[in-house]
Amino acid sequence: MSIEELTITREWIRLSGRQRELLVKYIELGHDKNAAVKAVGFTCKNDATVRVTVNRQFGHPDMRAALAVYFGETPLDAFKEELRRAMKSPRLSQQRVQILKMLAKTQGFDATALESSLSEGKVVAEKEFERDGKKFRTTVTEIP
Repeated sequence: MSIEELTITREWIRLSGRQRELLVKYIELGHDKNAAVKAVGFTCKNDATVRVTVNRQFGHPDMRAALAVYFGETPLDAFKEELRRAMKSPRLSQQRVQILKMLAKTQGFDATALESSLSEGKVVAEKEFERDGKKFRTTVTEIP
């Protein structure tokens, strides 16, 4: 897909001006994220801050959606990528599972596997604590 074709998509419209500029530079510079971040003018003092900026900017959901359209990914491909990201995470929260369920339903995918993922598990540990006047509870569930 060309940049001109990308600019008429819904995903492009959702990007901010700076994100659009970054995406165009990324494409123009041969898909080099570090060079694109430096060319757009983000304030990065060293390689570590460049890495953080790259991860923050290119990890943004709107940017990921625009890149998926540019590279011709289908909604199923994007959903599979989200599942891969969730599987890599050492902690899979109930909120994350709910988000994946909503994403599956909006794309018309079968979400029954996600329905039972945490509900079948056995609670291994629960902890309640208070921080800054707010009460928190963590639950560790063993998933069979």
